Amino acid sequence: MDYEKIYPDVYSLFVREIGNHKIANAYLFSCMDEQDGLNFSVFVARSLLCGIMPPCGFCSQCVFENHPDVFVVKKGDEDERVKVELVREAIKFSKIPPYSFHKFVIFHQAHLMTQQSFSALLKTVEEPKSFTTFFLITSKPELLPLTILSRCIKIRLFPKNLDDFIKQKIYEKFREIGQDDLKMLIDISFLNPSILDKISDLQEIHTLVDIIKFLISAQDDKISKLNFVKLVDEYVQGRDEARKILDSAEAFIAKNIEKLGKNGVKLKDKIKLVRRNIELFLNPKAVIFNLIGEDQNC
Repeated sequence: MDYEKIYPDVYSLFVREIGNHKIANAYLFSCMDEQDGLNFSVFVARSLLCGIMPPCGFCSQCVFENHPDVFVVKKGDEDERVKVELVREAIKFSKIPPYSFHKFVIFHQAHLMTQQSFSALLKTVEEPKSFTTFFLITSKPELLPLTILSRCIKIRLFPKNLDDFIKQKIYEKFREIGQDDLKMLIDISFLNPSILDKISDLQEIHTLVDIIKFLISAQDDKISKLNFVKLVDEYVQGRDEARKILDSAEAFIAKNIEKLGKNGVKLKDKIKLVRRNIELFLNPKAVIFNLIGEDQNC
């Protein structure tokens, strides 16, 4: 990715910090695409270790495929949350003198850390080692404790040209996609391109679009609700699928907010409530059914 073109303001900020040999101890990257936020933070870390941005790729700081002074914390594929044991390991790592001259600890999807993890991290962020910088990557900064947020420099990692950025990511994954499917994908990944990393195939796109179409149509008849319940029952196997529905619906609403009007705002508020219930480990299917009201069982 050409980060200088995609994130010109943020790119310039870190070029200046590298030039001044000055970097803060904690940054919060608030981004749409968490995977790209992770990739960018690793890119920044390697640049700072190299001394130039982009990194030269030849010096002793660039030859490592996985640099010994860069520690990435992320949840496992089968995990709901970032394990507190991994956070504690990262904290220990942050206190050991670096192999080079500086260390970076990167928390991917920081909002998926537990309260126990945040509590363990807080003291370290409050009293950091001078040779350690923390990068917290999240698309949902509102889910992080204020005690953590207040100790971070906040960076908004949003592409300069959103449409081009989304289309580039779509074509990278679905190389021969038709125009109708392209439009669907743009609508359900608007302001949240990380959705594209979670969708497996075009059939899943159609399923998500069918669910969203029902939600925005506000259909009240019994047959329509039965069809919605059947569709959700077949699609949602766990919290990952439930989150994809919520993420896709939020993105679609953002893309079409003027057209949807009050119904869009109302649905957006419902999604926020449902999302909180998902993170409370309630039954994901039952929680998604709540998007159509109390009589979801028809």
